[in-house]
Amino acid sequence: MSRPDDRPVDLRRAIASHALHAARHVLTAWYATPFHRSLSRREAAFRRYFGDVGASFRSAPRTWQVAEIRPVTDGSAGDRRITEITLTGPLGAAPPVPGDMVALLWRNPDSAVARALPALAPTATTPVAYWTTPRPCRPARRSSTSAETFLREAADLGEGVSSSRWTTATTPRLAPRLYTLSEVAREGDHSRLRIMVSFHADWPERAAAHLLGLRVGEEVRGWVLPHPRRVPGLVVPQSREPIAPEAAGPGLAVVTGSGIAGVLAALRAGVADDLWLVWGTRHPVAPWLLQELETYRAAGLIGRLDVVVSAGERPRRVTDVLDDATGELARRLTRGDWIYVSGHTATLPAVRERVQAVLGPTTKARIEAMRYIESG
Repeated sequence: MSRPDDRPVDLRRAIASHALHAARHVLTAWYATPFHRSLSRREAAFRRYFGDVGASFRSAPRTWQVAEIRPVTDGSAGDRRITEITLTGPLGAAPPVPGDMVALLWRNPDSAVARALPALAPTATTPVAYWTTPRPCRPARRSSTSAETFLREAADLGEGVSSSRWTTATTPRLAPRLYTLSEVAREGDHSRLRIMVSFHADWPERAAAHLLGLRVGEEVRGWVLPHPRRVPGLVVPQSREPIAPEAAGPGLAVVTGSGIAGVLAALRAGVADDLWLVWGTRHPVAPWLLQELETYRAAGLIGRLDVVVSAGERPRRVTDVLDDATGELARRLTRGDWIYVSGHTATLPAVRERVQAVLGPTTKARIEAMRYIESG
């Protein structure tokens, strides 16, 4: 998952957003000309992704209601925990499909707004002018709202921002937080979406704190976006209608933490065959999810399952599993299994090193064919 752009928005950045918007149009037109070389499957996927993202952000955000909240890892481990949140809402004009992600809006808590307000305006209702936060295909524009609304919904009032510098041009911005959907299901004219939210006490993630503070019945807004690095087999149809999952064949998924979301989306959609799943978490996984994974193994969707925990008396990591099963790793890669790696950024190069030791220079071809996916 890419880091959201939460930089302040002043006149210089607003102008730059319009220049970037124009450059994207030029680049898109160039790709469409006969003078451009043919695109690889990976390049074509990213070209389509940028077009779809722009179309999504040009529309108004959707609204979902929180339907269920359940722990994925040990809830008593307060320093690091993962929670799955179920959202329900209307299908919309472009229904989500398995493998998509959502960009969710979040807000500052009342305490942060109250602390910041005196430095910005004399009253909560005082109007303030500001540049809106740029998004793909939506450059910044001049707007105005009440001081309270700006502080609650636009400014990022983190602890590192000095109250003496809370101005509309110098305050970092709230950026929508991206989450890969761990399930997409249709229920009549509504959809049921699930996301996995990670929270680290040593990394104050205010977007996660906001989402984990929601209660069943409360609402959250955001956009459905296509995911450019989805599990092989989760194909986005042009019509965005229900998909007939593509048989991508056997694969290897090495994931950590909430990086399992994309794999769960594939398993829950029935898009898997003899999958070797290696999943590492900080704390033990909740029994309900372990049982769910076992049902996929019994059905043949998962061929081998390794779930390891990195904390406790006998810590074990995903790379330990791969190092202890070099024969199985080589067998799967040489027969052509696809590879999917997601989670902590440190996991990606560690797994890539082990994959390259087997595939050598053919690794690049696997990447261009979208048979080796890294989703950090």
